[in-house]
Amino acid sequence: MAAAVRSGDIFGDNLHHTLHTASPLPPICCRCVQVPALGWRKRDATGALGPYTWLTYAQAGDIRTSLGSGLLQLGLGPKASFGLYSVNCKEWVLLDAAVAAYAMVSVPLYDTLGPDAVEYIACHAELAAVGCSAAVLPTLMGCLPRCPSVRLLVSGAQWHVCQNSRDSSNCSSS
Repeated sequence: MAAAVRSGDIFGDNLHHTLHTASPLPPICCRCVQVPALGWRKRDATGALGPYTWLTYAQAGDIRTSLGSGLLQLGLGPKASFGLYSVNCKEWVLLDAAVAAYAMVSVPLYDTLGPDAVEYIACHAELAAVGCSAAVLPTLMGCLPRCPSVRLLVSGAQWHVCQNSRDSSNCSSS
């Protein structure tokens, strides 16, 4: 790790020495990778919430890296606008983390202002891609023909990737 700190700055030479001699991964980080980081609960047939299922920091990090690398491989790069259209869920959180980790811009999509809001936001933000839940996929597919910048669609429950977002026959499971 390298840093440029001039002598006499607010933290002086002590910070300069600390930054140059710090280990790349502090020991505390090594212990935390197996700590639960992201949890969710499913409802049973009666509607009661079940126990939490957890991803560790390491598992969440691996998924974030896989998603972000996949987005890069599919042609999205830094500063690309990526829309997220879903209720808050683990997939939303992981996809948002991947977008941020790979220097893309996360743009939340919502339809609480009416169905035209999704189209307006997608066009105004010039989204290159959208990640959405299966529940809102029909709404999104209805407005995509009027959103020319969107060229990639990532959809869940069993996340699917469509490279030509207007042709759902060109999708693969991930």
